[in-house]
Amino acid sequence: MVRSAELSSVSVARQHLLDYFADLTQTTIVIKHLPASMSASWNKKVINLPPLPNETWLQILEPPLDTAEEQREIRMSLVTKRYLVRVCKRWHALAMPLLYESVYIGRVRSLLSLRDNLVASQRQETEGSIACALGLWVRRLDVAVRDFHGQPNDSWPLPDIINCLPKLRILIMVTKRPSLFPPTLLAIGKTCGSSLQKLMCNTYTSTLCQGETGFRDLRNLRTLITGPVFDQNWAAVCPFAMTLSPGCDFVTLPNIRARPHVHEGLDDGCTSFPFFRQARICLSVSEAHLSPCVLEMLAVRGSKLTTTYLDLTSKNSVKSVTGALKKHCPRLAHIIIVVDSWYTFLHESSVDPQFPPITHLGLSCRENQTRHSTYNSIFRYLVDFAPRTLEVVRFLNPRGVADLRDHHSEALVVGASQLRKLGIRVEDHEGNDLTRGGFAGVSS
Repeated sequence: MVRSAELSSVSVARQHLLDYFADLTQTTIVIKHLPASMSASWNKKVINLPPLPNETWLQILEPPLDTAEEQREIRMSLVTKRYLVRVCKRWHALAMPLLYESVYIGRVRSLLSLRDNLVASQRQETEGSIACALGLWVRRLDVAVRDFHGQPNDSWPLPDIINCLPKLRILIMVTKRPSLFPPTLLAIGKTCGSSLQKLMCNTYTSTLCQGETGFRDLRNLRTLITGPVFDQNWAAVCPFAMTLSPGCDFVTLPNIRARPHVHEGLDDGCTSFPFFRQARICLSVSEAHLSPCVLEMLAVRGSKLTTTYLDLTSKNSVKSVTGALKKHCPRLAHIIIVVDSWYTFLHESSVDPQFPPITHLGLSCRENQTRHSTYNSIFRYLVDFAPRTLEVVRFLNPRGVADLRDHHSEALVVGASQLRKLGIRVEDHEGNDLTRGGFAGVSS
């Protein structure tokens, strides 16, 4: 319904634009008889067409710039938006909110510049020189700084930036070193605690004080993807000690060895940690079994789990994870395995992972290319160990999909044919049949 409404608004805007140019083509242009050597452009009638309403321009500009979750698409859209704000004063005013809807920061210097712009804009709004501060338009902030080399000091600008973003919905932090610290968590809870819906941080999180975290003020949080959480004494915090929004249905369960947490009075009515529907379980190379914390989380809060992401550095632990999922998660239907290399996925490929009765299996490998023999081994593994209930296998890396289709089509055709006999469909990252369409190197 939402998509059809968007298309309807785009159609209305497009019709306005067609009517606008129809007036232009129907306007008569008076041209006097001139010598052949003279240009007729001197005698064209001056046309002053009525301006399009601002709402129409916004409907024309906004839909093509609406971006999905991928950071690459956001960066590409920012280039278009920067051009739009330079067309004229009117377009500058119209497109500036679009430019600030999704903000992507790739360097610490850009963080400092963003902080200065947002603070100055907020001050101008207070003084009455502008109607709306720029920070009010920001809905998503991606911090992917590559030149951040340690813990932030007092000049770390992120808390000041967050304080200017009262309507922020998505915060993504992808850094090589930890970057989500207590001052930032305090700013998030204070400024955008009622609006933030997704928080993602690829490193560990330092909490405010022992036994509690800064997530308690995020009242509408739906997705929390983070590494291990530590208290002020650098002791691992058990997930049960974290207070999250009851609506948070996508959580990370890092396989940490936290000290046992006393679950006094814990029952189905406990709201300190929600009944999640999606979970991300992270396992390192040295971990062959799930920690007691994760096992207890699955036992107490996993009854509604439908989708799980297994982020693995070794496949040794898959069997212990799938065993726990089979035991505690009766509604589980989707498993997505995330690995750095196909070698990790195929390591000990003769061992049955004993998958639960799932219908969808996703494979997300960070390798963009691999050998022909590796793809043969992947399909052989799937044929040998796929559960009888499996309906779909989906390859989730777009570049890996292109490599498989364009350079290893023979392995794809043979492997997909074997899986099809088992009633399993092979799909690309967009859910399309991977065997349909032309293949490079394969004659029709």
